[in-house]
Amino acid sequence: MTTTIFENARVHLDLDAEASTSEPEAIVVVDQRIAAIGSVADCRAAAPAAAARIDLQGGHVTAAFIDAHVHTVQLATRSLEVDLSAADGFERLALQAGAALRAGGPGRTGNGWLLGAGWNAGAWDDRRPADLSALDRATGATPVALHSADLHAYWLNSAARDRLGIDRSLAPDGIVAEAPAFAVQHEIERSIRGSIEDRVLGVLHELTRAGVAGVHDIDDRIAREIFQRLAAERALPLRVHKLTIDAELDEVADDGIRTGSGDAWLDYGGVKLFSDGALGSHTCFLSEPFTDRPDSRGVEAINMMELRQTIVRCADRGFSTAIHAIGDAAVRNAADALATSRSALVGGAVPHRIEHAQHVRREHLTLLARSGAFAVMQPESCTSDIDMVERRLGSREVLSYGWRTLLEHGVPIAFSSDAPVEGIRPLHGIHSAITRERPDGTPAGGWQPHERLTRSQAWRAYTVTAARAAGHVDRGRLAPGMLADFIVLDRDPRTVDAAALRDAQVVRTVLGGATRWDAHDPHQPSVTP
Repeated sequence: MTTTIFENARVHLDLDAEASTSEPEAIVVVDQRIAAIGSVADCRAAAPAAAARIDLQGGHVTAAFIDAHVHTVQLATRSLEVDLSAADGFERLALQAGAALRAGGPGRTGNGWLLGAGWNAGAWDDRRPADLSALDRATGATPVALHSADLHAYWLNSAARDRLGIDRSLAPDGIVAEAPAFAVQHEIERSIRGSIEDRVLGVLHELTRAGVAGVHDIDDRIAREIFQRLAAERALPLRVHKLTIDAELDEVADDGIRTGSGDAWLDYGGVKLFSDGALGSHTCFLSEPFTDRPDSRGVEAINMMELRQTIVRCADRGFSTAIHAIGDAAVRNAADALATSRSALVGGAVPHRIEHAQHVRREHLTLLARSGAFAVMQPESCTSDIDMVERRLGSREVLSYGWRTLLEHGVPIAFSSDAPVEGIRPLHGIHSAITRERPDGTPAGGWQPHERLTRSQAWRAYTVTAARAAGHVDRGRLAPGMLADFIVLDRDPRTVDAAALRDAQVVRTVLGGATRWDAHDPHQPSVTP
């Protein structure tokens, strides 16, 4: 039995509470769990005389963050891709890809590809359609795959389209979206798997530096096998809750995995299903046409009957579900299917989830609450998407990123980054949640400010509610008996202004009582869960 006292801190149990001179100053950890929280004197009295003592030097302690929706392999892949986020139009995108190819630096893979990422047509002023001939002129015979920021589309040149065996009639302009884009992604990841594996551990360490103690990973077999290897080697630097993609359900189930199986470092969640696509790619499923594309309501990836049947099929194999739904019609379909299939809950321990739930009609709020699903949302996407939401959805009666309204209607909200769609720093997401302003402070007072959250609400969405979305009841908050997962900040998260909170630094990340990141230690501790 090992005991450690973390002392000389300001321990924050409620970020909406007024400051008090009687706030806890120390935490006692016994065998990875919190044994006591209180004054330094009381915690020392409660611990053996031989207990280790760590001085937190007046830092501010809160529960560590849990990112409830991350694409770890795609984060690792992003580190191999050239950044094309500055492009404003397909013509400029083609020129940037050509320049990257000539430079011979980032983006080139060992097997001859040029990979790029981050373009967002929904934010462009240049609305001209993709011109494949422009991309071909810029890139020639090198296969080029340019991944959209929302991860739902690629722009491929002819060489890439031919190497992948994609019929030219199916992508005459080189654009592939949704299922064909996911197939492209998986094939590219398979072809550069060694390079990805070399980078995943670095990605996980970067997450711990951002104060993240656990992730819910959404990627496929490559991610699962990497996590399993790291877990077997006791080398995971944070906790992983691994979801399964629909295509791998039978394979994973045949390996004996079920929702809820695993341990405190690697366990398994539900099956990821796609109900629609994304707003940025004009593929989210809407009840009314897009304002800027009146001939389209998006993509219904699976109809209601098939969705109900799939939920039951997953339950029969021991899995809950996590349904991707962004457009209001897709959210309605997901909520209706889950409400109808409540009997298919897997033991009730790990709830069903709706991933994103970005746009919801008020008349569907009761249905959404009745479904029992957790809404797993991305606060930073709200402020990234302001202009695109207004351009594509106009003034229709729909709640976009309606966090406060969802909470008021009894829908639990877990926060996440959807990285690499957004950055990995939860404090940036919290800033978006409490201000609904971009980092530059616009729009002043926040976009649709009535949906802003309090600091405590935003913190809970990134901690205890994210834990509950994975069926975990022993993490996400600071209390005796909970896993000792906490962070130390360099400033008071209750009293600093929102901009200062966004820029706060995580100076220490502790998991199970062991320090996984210490900004003041040039020699980081070995990773031994």
